[in-house]
Amino acid sequence: MKTPTGAMPLSAIEAIALDTETTGLDPATARIIEFGSLPLSRGSILEEGAVDFLINPAMAIPPASTGVHGIRDEDVAGAQPFAKIYPRILGLIGARVVIGHNIGFDLAIL
Repeated sequence: MKTPTGAMPLSAIEAIALDTETTGLDPATARIIEFGSLPLSRGSILEEGAVDFLINPAMAIPPASTGVHGIRDEDVAGAQPFAKIYPRILGLIGARVVIGHNIGFDLAIL
């Protein structure tokens, strides 16, 4: 259902809100250490589809980054690497509209 302006209201779309925590702020060098997402369908949150998992970055997490998100090397030591998790992330996103706070960074890091 489009509005008179031709815009699609958020309540009419399939979307996914996502967020990442990383080893740094430069998408060219930082690595993802946590991924979380929450699907939305026609304005409703689909809590049963929420995910949140740690990812092993295969590098030390800088103390400054740990100071921001609280995730330490030992927290991710047993987690899967990004290469194993990425297909799952793509499956979660599918054809949904991706939304989030500072989403440009999250999409760049993904």
